[in-house]
Amino acid sequence: MTLQLPANHEQFVAELVGTGGYQSPADVICDGLDLLRAQAVYRQQRLARLREQVDVGPEQMRNGQVSEVDPMELLEEVGREFAKTPEA
Repeated sequence: MTLQLPANHEQFVAELVGTGGYQSPADVICDGLDLLRAQAVYRQQRLARLREQVDVGPEQMRNGQVSEVDPMELLEEVGREFAKTPEA
């Protein structure tokens, strides 16, 4: 496979290899792809957990397991959780 990288990415790869952190440009690209894969897996797992948690809500409501919630507090909490998510 042959890749044509933008100049800024090519320079960054060269810097990483030049400082001795990597043996070759291919090693840099492989490491970057491993990180992207790990991030994708993390997001999928997080989404699955969130869906599970959302699915619990209706069941709890049917069982009378509800409490009063301040919607603004809930939005702030969701915002804090969202801020913990790694950037794309």
